[in-house]
Amino acid sequence: KEGLELAKDLLENIKESVIYVKSSQGRKEAFHACSAREGLKGAGLSLDVATRWNSTYEMLVRAVKFRKAFENLASYDPSYKSLP
Repeated sequence: KEGLELAKDLLENIKESVIYVKSSQGRKEAFHACSAREGLKGAGLSLDVATRWNSTYEMLVRAVKFRKAFENLASYDPSYKSLP
């Protein structure tokens, strides 16, 4: 966890992005459409959980995979402000 302090702002930004997408069905559908436009498939976004040691890593891996979908969402949804 100490090493993660260096990347705290980035992690918070990614976490806020995942929460934003998962907070409503409409946003989930919009993100799925953005992912499809970018040709991205597979497991969706994952949020870190304090009780699971590898959940932060999994959240980061998936956020990197879906980076282009986040960029696409930012151009589609003016309310989305947490682009990682």
